Amino acid sequence: MHSKLACRFSLASQLSRYLCRASHEYRDFTLAICTDANGRKHSFAVDDVHGCVDQLKELLAEVTDQSASVEKSTLVFLGDLINRGPDSLGALSEWASEKHDQKQNVVHRLFGNYEQLMMIVAHRLRGDEEAEAKFLEVGGNAFMQELQSVLSGLPVTLSA
Repeated sequence: MHSKLACRFSLASQLSRYLCRASHEYRDFTLAICTDANGRKHSFAVDDVHGCVDQLKELLAEVTDQSASVEKSTLVFLGDLINRGPDSLGALSEWASEKHDQKQNVVHRLFGNYEQLMMIVAHRLRGDEEAEAKFLEVGGNAFMQELQSVLSGLPVTLSA
């Protein structure tokens, strides 16, 4: 038996416009909202953030507001948080924040192909040069530069 769901897909108009200047183009990412037939449960799905943390925070504030009026809410991050946009590390931090677990009944955090490639490169899994080349091709250079700039600003202590 299938439950009836009413889904609204917001690419730019229904909730807000989530546009971010990334890689010399404007990108928009998706928020899908599904409501059960009784209107008591909402499921929110977010994808393709690509480093646009300010817009992600705006979107998540809207999710929190809409969650307040229902009995149960589920938030699903569908991945592709990094690369292309101005703040991939900020997007990862927002994705990992426990505050979302406190505001929603259920939170699922999935990695997309960009994060999978990042993990392969970061851990040098299988010495996969093809994965490293692909990661750099899809915007990994910007992510690595962002990471280097953060790490270079940290105080370092060397011990013998």
